[in-house]
Amino acid sequence: MNSTTQYEVIIQPSINPLPDQEKVFSSLSKLNNVPSTRRSGKTSGIIYNNCIYGLQGQHIANVYPTHDDCKEIYLKIELALNPFIKQNGRDKSAFIMRLITGGSIRFFSYEAFARVRGKKFHKVYCDEFQECRMSEKEFFAALLPTLADFRGRAWFFGTPKKGTLIHSFSEKIDPEWSQFKMTAVNNPFINPEEITLQKKLLDPLVFAQEWEGEFVDFSGEAWLYDFKRDIHLVKGIGIDEYSPLMLCFDFNVDPCTCLVKQKITDKLENGGGINFIKEITNVGGTTQLCHKVRNYLDSLKFFKGAVWVTGDSSGSKNDTRSNSTDYEIIRKELSIPFARFVDTRKQNPNLSYSRDLVNTAFYNNIIYIDSENCPILARDCSIAKPKEGSDNLIKDRSLNKLDSFDAMRYGIHADFKSIKEVLRFAEQLI
Repeated sequence: MNSTTQYEVIIQPSINPLPDQEKVFSSLSKLNNVPSTRRSGKTSGIIYNNCIYGLQGQHIANVYPTHDDCKEIYLKIELALNPFIKQNGRDKSAFIMRLITGGSIRFFSYEAFARVRGKKFHKVYCDEFQECRMSEKEFFAALLPTLADFRGRAWFFGTPKKGTLIHSFSEKIDPEWSQFKMTAVNNPFINPEEITLQKKLLDPLVFAQEWEGEFVDFSGEAWLYDFKRDIHLVKGIGIDEYSPLMLCFDFNVDPCTCLVKQKITDKLENGGGINFIKEITNVGGTTQLCHKVRNYLDSLKFFKGAVWVTGDSSGSKNDTRSNSTDYEIIRKELSIPFARFVDTRKQNPNLSYSRDLVNTAFYNNIIYIDSENCPILARDCSIAKPKEGSDNLIKDRSLNKLDSFDAMRYGIHADFKSIKEVLRFAEQLI
């Protein structure tokens, strides 16, 4: 098999595009706004069109929220185009590939979007556009000159959230603009029964946004809009002697916080779910907090399970005072091997996605909080509010610190890497 045949095998599945893909990616408009959901065919369409137009000698730009977000898509395109990449034509640190056809594919981030200045592109694909925090004026000042030389075109894909650029772009009425929508409910490869199940299990607002591509406004509500005190706050949650405990840390000094969490895989009627059973705080450093945590763990004479750790990724950075990271201190003080540390080196979960995932867990009633032993967390769940036009939390170090709330989020994300995993766990408990 020669290299050309190998390449055709790689891209063959996308030759018959989904209905939404065909309309969106064949658009001749200069600016294309595409509110889109997960499982809509958006990502496969972006990858396929990068390959096709790159091989035609065009210059393509892809834009994601952060530099790290670019890596996964870069690697998929690199795999597909490997036989056609110039010798010495890759720059994996800058995510650039230059092809033997004369085309090129580059990646940029919204956080450093000014780097597109001085570049020329035929196509620009902006993904996760709901995360772009630039003003419209600032964004177009950088983007539009890159399209001038080749009369290029740009696409803006993102979750349909009000108060974002993708929302304001949806109101554009101009010959240079086209408006589209890409949704999971229109994906013929998803079983209709699965869509019906998702609609049953998800909060109606989340389903409308994440599956039907509708603009949903969560502002003005609680950040945790599916939290119900009469359901999710329980007095005196017991501890299973064999199921692992997880320590969920947040590293502010005033206070430094640890939540003790236990995941029970039994049926709901038998106590199954994610239980936050103890809140331990300390004004000071991580070492003193660990002493309190150790005393608590030692008091659980009956407990025979393992203890795991997760929390704020800032705990992986060196503290200049001790020349150790917070997690190194935790490992030493609590004698927990690094093999049982979960997601401590990963970037903290995006707040927009975190809000959807955490609310889905509460909507399905799989999260329970011991109101007597976690009083700060119980309060945080009631008072947490989003900033206007965003999913970021309103915090006030003198009042609404939300440290326990953040520790809870880290703990939930340690158990569930996707909303689908939340729903799968919820089904198991029924």
